[in-house]
Amino acid sequence: MKNSLLFVSVLFCLNVSAQIKITNADMPKSGDNIIYSTAIANIDVSKTGEDYTWDFSGLQPVTNDTFKFANPTGIYLVNFFGNVARKSRIGNQEGVFFFKNSNTEWAQTGLGFKMPALNTDAPLKFNNPDQVYKFPLTFGSNTYSDTFGGVTTIQTFKIAFHGKRTTQVDGWGTIKTPFGTFDCIRLKAVVIEKDTVGFAPFDNSRTEYTWLAKGHKIPVLQITIPTNIQQQTTIIYRDSARDITNIPREPRPVFMASDTAVFEGDTVAFVNRTIGFNNTYNWEISPSTYTFAPGFSAASQNLRVIFSNEGKYTISLS
Repeated sequence: MKNSLLFVSVLFCLNVSAQIKITNADMPKSGDNIIYSTAIANIDVSKTGEDYTWDFSGLQPVTNDTFKFANPTGIYLVNFFGNVARKSRIGNQEGVFFFKNSNTEWAQTGLGFKMPALNTDAPLKFNNPDQVYKFPLTFGSNTYSDTFGGVTTIQTFKIAFHGKRTTQVDGWGTIKTPFGTFDCIRLKAVVIEKDTVGFAPFDNSRTEYTWLAKGHKIPVLQITIPTNIQQQTTIIYRDSARDITNIPREPRPVFMASDTAVFEGDTVAFVNRTIGFNNTYNWEISPSTYTFAPGFSAASQNLRVIFSNEGKYTISLS
């Protein structure tokens, strides 16, 4: 009997995400107009790792706008070493952020805004630039840290920004958003920042979670969580132009507690971060061994509660 060999060819189709490297070529340049959306959602930012899949495809846009990048002009061209300017809002007014894009870093070199009373452009140059990205960015690259800041005084009006940023690439894999699916890396940046506008200093410290993909120039997703619980978490993602006028904007109850381990008689602040329209509020607390602080009730938008007994309490907001 004649022996024969049988060769079987098997084709495997694999969907494999790849580790990527972000360089200065992936950053914006003058003339870029990049559309983004903002969203509101409860996202568990603790989930990360190697070859991880982040699924944020269910995000609902609340606003849709454009980042416009251009060359610095006028007084800003003289006062900054940056080579890219991005128009953005600073507080309640139009402002400009300035960046330097080089082979080694993408760094913010300062900002500018119009002084309302004087109707003049006010530049604030960072003596130490804010190193947002240190190139090349890859998973497993070393954590990097830098201090930044600057100060200017216009007549008697003082503006100062001072901080320290510590960044690490803490994950890579695939991210899904309403805009698409991308190979990505994730950055976690802890920013300790103290600012002064006029005579009012304030804490602008925050943690930024940023997902970057090749060729998209801005983060495909960025979540900024402020240290101050009275400030709003922001979610911005790379997007296309959308008509958001018909998107349902049903309020989603979200709140934060100033403390979760307290002594009897302590007052705890509950800060309501719900965003919506024509809202009414109803707080429920169990067990009932508590009192509302003066001026607060179950119908208050934000709440202060004094707990009178030890134990575990359940707090809900509708």
